[in-house]
Amino acid sequence: MSTESSCSARPPTWTARHASFELDMYRTLYAEAAVDRASTMAAHAAFDFLKFDLDHASAHLLGPIGPGSPEFDAAGGSRPYVWQEFLVSLACTLICWRHLKQAHS
Repeated sequence: MSTESSCSARPPTWTARHASFELDMYRTLYAEAAVDRASTMAAHAAFDFLKFDLDHASAHLLGPIGPGSPEFDAAGGSRPYVWQEFLVSLACTLICWRHLKQAHS
């Protein structure tokens, strides 16, 4: 069984619902135009990140699902890809930090 098929259990509608909820929350805290601008900039940055990994044959891939997966091919799919890469990077950083801390204790 491939990693891609075993990790794609999240329904694509979850991403849309989550994004809508998150944007609505920010709109209660900040001006709507600022939230919309930040969301647009984040979407462009996420797409550029996904495209970079596609253009470089996933040489910098950290997560279990590659950038060419159909899961990330839908509208807004680049944002979950960036989130996946961030979480794996954060986990690796925390694990390394813990090992360094234990080595110096």
